[in-house]
This record gives sequence, C-alpha cells and structure tokens, in this order.
Amino acid sequence: MYKVILENIVRLMNRKNLTQQELADKASISRVRVNQLLSQRRNFNPKLSTLVNIAQALDMDFIELSKRSPNLDLKFDNTRNFNEYRNIFIQNVKLKLIGKRAKSLSSYPGTSESGISELLSGKVLDPQLKTLVTIAEQLETTLSELFNRMEKL
Repeated sequence: MYKVILENIVRLMNRKNLTQQELADKASISRVRVNQLLSQRRNFNPKLSTLVNIAQALDMDFIELSKRSPNLDLKFDNTRNFNEYRNIFIQNVKLKLIGKRAKSLSSYPGTSESGISELLSGKVLDPQLKTLVTIAEQLETTLSELFNRMEKL
C-alpha cells in the first residue's frame, strides 16, 4: 500500500512538473517532510492529514492515491476535507465491526484495543497510515473502500 501511494505521488508530481518544494508549499508541509515521504524509507508512516493535503495539492482525490491504477484524469472534488475522510473511515469501520469488538482488530502486531477504540471514538484526530492500513487488512478490505461513503459494506 505504501509503495502504491508513493508511486502515485511521484507520478503526479512528474505530470505536473512539481518540485518537492513546490509540492510542500501547495500542501502546507515542509520540504523536509516531502523528502522524507518520497525517500521510500521503511518508516514511511505519514498522518492522514498529510496525505490528504498532498492529494489536494496534486488536484487528486485521496482515495485515488491509494489505488494501484488511479484515474489521473479524474476531476477532483475538493469538497471532502481531512475531517470528512476520517469520519467516513470511522463510520465504515464501525459498520464492518457490527456484532464484533474492536478487540478482534487488536490481534495484529502494532495495534491495540485501546488505540483502535480511541480512533473509533474520535479521540485520535489524525491517525497514521500504518494504523489505517492495518485496520483495512484486519477487516479484509481495501483502504479505498473504507474511505468511500457507503450505506452498507
């Protein structure tokens, strides 16, 4: 998942002829942070807000960044902000967990029942990508599915 997101960011930067500094300025993050993200280090674990800001700076929907074959010509609808993405994710995880406990997700390394509960209760305001990916894997779904507004999953 991480590699896909990185590849899509680089692809969009090249398509728009953006430097790291220009992307950083548009996304309101530091150039050092952009460099860290693009260096493909093992510790690539940005916060959701950082990825949403980068997607918006690239005129791309955040959901498309997580897809192996993003629609680069998709018209970007910037009405979804970071908070809405987070809320949609939380709602969809709760739908998937109906009849289960958050503890069922905490068996995966790097996640805890309290951490998941805090995310689902809204106490964690800006989750990290690794946490979101782990939850999607445990629910046997894709990250993009969990960020799409749906009635039922």
